[in-house]
Amino acid sequence: MPCNERGERTTGIPRTGGVVSTTLVLYHENKIYFSRTDPPMLEKLVKLQVFNTEKHAKNHIPRLKEYGQEVGKFQLKPGARGKPRKDFVPYRGACGRGMPSDLKVWMSVGEIPEGDVTELKKQSKRKRAEDKGN
Repeated sequence: MPCNERGERTTGIPRTGGVVSTTLVLYHENKIYFSRTDPPMLEKLVKLQVFNTEKHAKNHIPRLKEYGQEVGKFQLKPGARGKPRKDFVPYRGACGRGMPSDLKVWMSVGEIPEGDVTELKKQSKRKRAEDKGN
């Protein structure tokens, strides 16, 4: 029996490829995206310019998850320059300072909403090579 299945049976917590994550839900304009693991969501956040790099996003995503579990659905805002003001950004400016201020992006953690929802998945390297025509 693989380690993932053994761990799942003993703890009761589903494991996905060694990366355990709370389900992240992203609301951008009239589209809803969700991801069961961090890497695809990090890619999406970088594409939307919420963060400059995936490494920066990976460092700050735990703070956003904690805040989402406490509050529910919340709006992502650009990080404050200098000492963050708690009244301006309650989760202490976890997003990048280069994030466009007119970008309307919301995030929640946990349940996947009903309706037209897109699941973000990490493509395998082989699939990406085939897509490029190599």
